[in-house]
Amino acid sequence: MSRTLVVVCGLPGSGKTTLAAEWVAQDPAGRVRVSRDCLRDMLHPGCYISPDTEHAVMVAALTATRALLAAGYDVISDDTNLRPERMADWRALAADAGARFEVIDLTSVPVATCVERDAQRPDRGYPPSRWDGARVGAGVIKGMAGRYLGAAT
Repeated sequence: MSRTLVVVCGLPGSGKTTLAAEWVAQDPAGRVRVSRDCLRDMLHPGCYISPDTEHAVMVAALTATRALLAAGYDVISDDTNLRPERMADWRALAADAGARFEVIDLTSVPVATCVERDAQRPDRGYPPSRWDGARVGAGVIKGMAGRYLGAAT
């Protein structure tokens, strides 16, 4: 049976991780979540995102996803996945693994909603441990909206 790679895309606070958790909970024996945010914190705790660290994070995410698909799991990536090259990486991996590829697009969630949801998250500092469920800030969200979605903020 062919496995599935689901890639969620959207701004921080758009509901990606909540959706991914619900998706995994529907079949916890057959579905898993791979999160670059969690990998980032594991590989480089307390480090700010840089090209040097991000390469290792993406290698880990792709490697884990490939291995999990090969082991028979369906995988979901709940990162922002807004960069076209990121989506191309996931699409190529799915094709190479013989997996179905699905995209769940949450880019229509209003920027104001994302900012409001983000403000409800815990402030764990920037860094350390800002990655999984911690606040990223309105400036980051609005900047990403302008850069990747062409949204005026």
